[in-house]
Amino acid sequence: MKISEKRQNCLKLLLSSFLFTILFFSESKACDICGCGAGNLYFGFMPNGEKHQIGLRYRSLFFDSHIKETGEYASLFRSREQFQVMDLMGRFRLGNRFQVMVLLPYVYAEQKMADSRKQTHGLADGLVQVQYRLLDTEQGSPEREWKHQFFAGLGLKMPLGNWKMDGDHKTSVLNPNFQPGTGSWDYLFTWQYQLRYKNWMLWHDAQLRKNGENADQYRFGNRVTANINLQYQWQWKNQKSLMPLVGIFLENSASNEIRNRPVQWTGGNLSMVNLGMQAHWKQYSFLVQHQRPIAQNLGDANLRSGSRWMLQFMMGF
Repeated sequence: MKISEKRQNCLKLLLSSFLFTILFFSESKACDICGCGAGNLYFGFMPNGEKHQIGLRYRSLFFDSHIKETGEYASLFRSREQFQVMDLMGRFRLGNRFQVMVLLPYVYAEQKMADSRKQTHGLADGLVQVQYRLLDTEQGSPEREWKHQFFAGLGLKMPLGNWKMDGDHKTSVLNPNFQPGTGSWDYLFTWQYQLRYKNWMLWHDAQLRKNGENADQYRFGNRVTANINLQYQWQWKNQKSLMPLVGIFLENSASNEIRNRPVQWTGGNLSMVNLGMQAHWKQYSFLVQHQRPIAQNLGDANLRSGSRWMLQFMMGF
C-alpha cells in the first residue's frame, strides 16, 4: 500500500521535530540548586483550536536541595522548596493562520530548612507569543481519517516579576530561582504538532528559550522543554467528551552565569511521565495532570525534583 506524498511530508515533519528536540536535549543542562521557580513558564496544549480561549491553570512543583550532603550536619544544608503557580492564560485567533498566546503567572514559593522558613510571592514574568499555522489537513476535508496540524511561533518573555541581588558588591544572588522574576528579557521559539486518527490523538509541543542577561549581569541558562502525549477520546451526546492521556515531559537548560562565568550547581536534565484526564463540554474544558520523575540529574545531583500537579480550566468563545 503506497503512502501519499502529502502524508509522507507530514511524517517527515513530525520526525524532524522529534529529532530536533532530542538533539537539543542531548547536550544541555537544567535548574539551579535552590529550585526551579524563576521563569518556569509553560504553555502546553490548548483544546478547541478553532476558538479563542481564556482560562486559569494551577501548578504545584516540589524540590529537595543539597541531597548529597552527609555527616553530622547534613540536615543543616538541606532544604525543601514548593512553588505554587497560578497562570492566567489566553489564546486569540487572528484569521485562519495566526494565533496569539498570552501567559501571566502569579507565584507563591516556600523554602523550608532545618531551623528556618522563607516565603515569597508576587507577579511573575509574563509571556506573549505569536504562532503561525504551517499545516492543517482538517480544513476543507473534515471527513479524512488522518488529520495533521502544525504551528510554529516566536515569543517574548517580559521581566514583570520581582528580582534582586544579594550583597552590596553584587557578587552573589539571593536564591535566584526562589524569586518571582528573572530581571531579563528572553526570547522563545515554539512549535506544536497534533496528529489525529479516529478517536486517537498524538500531540507534541516544544519550547526553546534563549535567556538574556539582566541588569545585575546574571543570566539563567537557556532552556528546552517538550511534551509528547497520547490521548483517546470517548464522546457522548451534547458535545461531551473524556480524554485520558499518557506521555513524557522533558526539561533541560544550560548552566546559569554571572558576569559570563558559570554558577556552581546549576545544570542538569529531567524526564517525567505524564498521566492525566481531560474533559470537554461545549466550549468548556478541564484538565488534571500528574507528572512523576523517571530520570533526573539536576545541579550535579544536589537537587531532586518531586512530583508535579496541574489543574487547568479553559473556556472557548
